[in-house]
Amino acid sequence: MEDISKALEELALENCQFRQEVSQFTDYNINLSENLKPVKEKETLRKTLQANSKLLEELTPENNSLQQRIRHLEEENINLREHMFSLEERIEFNERENRRCNIFIRGLPDKFCIETASNPEGKPVLVKRQTIRQTVCDLLNTELNVKISPDDIVTAFRLRSGSNNRIRPVIVKFKNSLLKDSVLRAKRNLQLSEKSILIFDHLTRANLELLFSARALLRQKKIHAAWTFNGQVFVKFDDDNLSKPSLIKSSVDLPS
Repeated sequence: MEDISKALEELALENCQFRQEVSQFTDYNINLSENLKPVKEKETLRKTLQANSKLLEELTPENNSLQQRIRHLEEENINLREHMFSLEERIEFNERENRRCNIFIRGLPDKFCIETASNPEGKPVLVKRQTIRQTVCDLLNTELNVKISPDDIVTAFRLRSGSNNRIRPVIVKFKNSLLKDSVLRAKRNLQLSEKSILIFDHLTRANLELLFSARALLRQKKIHAAWTFNGQVFVKFDDDNLSKPSLIKSSVDLPS
């Protein structure tokens, strides 16, 4: 019995030692796994970098092709902008030339020319007919002291009245620009009178906006003078008599 007990004790001791060795091996295995983890991560990272490098090599030709197409589109866009700007300049020039002999009158009252006619019975009848040409000639002859006859006017017509215009404005086209210039030079006489009639150069929309901007700068005393001539806008930036007027073609020509 003693031999059996002793053998069981030795067996239990060996079992305990075995368990300790298994525990130590398990701890070693865990430490080894922890130490190998960065290595695995590096390997994974290396494989990822290799895959990305291969993908980049595959995309490089496509990227170069796209860059060439973008450069081509940018050049085409620049050419289209230049062409559009050239067309806008041509349209602006044509509109300005078409208005070279025109004036714009605001506040000109309607008048009637009384004429005598006959009815079927032979009796005289008074007929009222509005004649804008004659109304314009009366204004220019009496108020501006400019001798203009209806034959000097190619056409004269009224525009639609706006929300702020009770009297419809009038556009007048003369036979030549000399007649128009003589009217514009003499319009100062109209400014000295008490009549609320204004005469302007018939500007294009673009030049009209430039004139409004220039006059706003004039009120702010950022420029010295602003006026129009032959349908174009001119300004003087200072009061130096030796300085030449500047032609304003776009808003970039005006000070900010």
